[in-house]
Amino acid sequence: AVIQACQHLGNIDGLVCLADHDASVALADMTMSDFNRVLEANMTYAMRAARQIMRLMIQKHHGSIVFITPTDPVHPRPGQIAYAAAFGGLESFARSAAMDGFRHRVRVNCLMVNDRKNNCQSMIRAIQYLLDEESSYVTGSSITVGEARITGW
Repeated sequence: AVIQACQHLGNIDGLVCLADHDASVALADMTMSDFNRVLEANMTYAMRAARQIMRLMIQKHHGSIVFITPTDPVHPRPGQIAYAAAFGGLESFARSAAMDGFRHRVRVNCLMVNDRKNNCQSMIRAIQYLLDEESSYVTGSSITVGEARITGW
């Protein structure tokens, strides 16, 4: 599907991945099926899309991939174990992919957002920056957009 889209649209200079499948389940109540479903929806699908696009960007020696992630891996909430693990994994994946893409001038970054509904304009500006040549030396980074969030007990 990705190759067909590229053939139809032409060159792809940037990819923005936003996945958000949440299933709040406490660790003691979680099944492996619950855990795997959240990982697949939030991490595996993003990895598959990025892999296909990265191949095309490497051929062009140019491109930028941005993963939108919540701040849950840094500031977890109760019942968000699989969700935080998936996005923590995606953030690590992005840093590793940035290392793979670096010599091909393909950048990979994360935009961590704690409130998408109230931060749309800030998100858009941050995404534009990460996709633009203005950020040509920014790769393997996680940029946070949103209000400060303090974890309390």
